[in-house]
Amino acid sequence: MLSAYEEIARDHISTALYVDELRAHKRRTGINARHLLKQAKDIPEGLTAREIDRWIKPRPTAARRDHLDFVLDLWRRQPDRTDDLIPVTPEMVAEIKAHRRRTGVSFYAIIYNGTEPPEGLHPATLYQVVGGTQRSIRKKHYEYMIAAYENYRRPDIRHSAETIAPLRAEQERTGLSISRLVRLQNKTPEGFSATRMQRFFNGYQKTVPKEHYNYLLSCYAAQPEKNK
Repeated sequence: MLSAYEEIARDHISTALYVDELRAHKRRTGINARHLLKQAKDIPEGLTAREIDRWIKPRPTAARRDHLDFVLDLWRRQPDRTDDLIPVTPEMVAEIKAHRRRTGVSFYAIIYNGTEPPEGLHPATLYQVVGGTQRSIRKKHYEYMIAAYENYRRPDIRHSAETIAPLRAEQERTGLSISRLVRLQNKTPEGFSATRMQRFFNGYQKTVPKEHYNYLLSCYAAQPEKNK
């Protein structure tokens, strides 16, 4: 009768001999452990993406034989990625950082800026690129991100005591909230939103386009005082 330790030794195997192949398949396919399992069927009980990620780390660990066999077979059957990987250069990192400083826009906001980002592009990717922990990036991901930053129009008016004071004074003078004032207007500028302006007034949104800010002030200026 086998002891518990002998049973574990029989059912488990060191990942040391397979770590290079696992890493190579991940690079070749561009598929991480989570996405690999997401498309798989009949996954062995107990197998998780976290376990697979642990196998790929430099320090060898023990893996269940059926788990390792399943993952190796699954990754081997995946096609090569079609997107060309490009190496991350110091110039690319400097360009990304410069765009972020210039616009003040986070990676999350620039990726999800109202357009549909390329599949597989996540804020974490860009943080890893500028942090030096990711040495390559998909070409279409890099080009999308740079274009998004270059086409981004930074709002002109930033929330501050000085920019809110005129709006607050007009509200007190007219007795009209922003939403009530906007409902009185026949037409508003393209992209204008009473909700967005209210968030700016309350401090939840830090910037708004200058033309929207000036438009709101002009609407208030056209209203009589509340006691008249």
